[in-house]
Amino acid sequence: MKLNRFLFIALYAFVLLLPACTQMTMQPVQATTTRPTTSVCTETGLSGPALQENLLFCDTNAINGVITNCCSSVYHQAIDLARKKHIIVGTPTSVSETVDWANRQVTYVEFTSGFHAWHYNPSNGVAVIDDQYDRRVYP
Repeated sequence: MKLNRFLFIALYAFVLLLPACTQMTMQPVQATTTRPTTSVCTETGLSGPALQENLLFCDTNAINGVITNCCSSVYHQAIDLARKKHIIVGTPTSVSETVDWANRQVTYVEFTSGFHAWHYNPSNGVAVIDDQYDRRVYP
């Protein structure tokens, strides 16, 4: 008797959820490289952890001597995080742009420390920074 009741409930739930599941569209996620249009290494008068973060964020390529011009959308948040909480995220190692499950464009930036930042596009000037364990550290 209990098995019949369980099967009836399972079948009923399946019938109810099937239409909802078939309406979901699965779209492939494609990562692309983004290039900033403005320089990021513009902060002056920095000291302590903020200066250290600026030096790491604006790293000079050892081969060609060019200063990294990456990730302008999270630069100020990284400096602010170092200034307020003394947390250094380091040098950006990768930038990717993709689409989340709600079909909103989002940019991800990975750092040498294992931390990562992300924000929706277009950016409203607020980027979220999480540590290597996905715990929010900024804002």
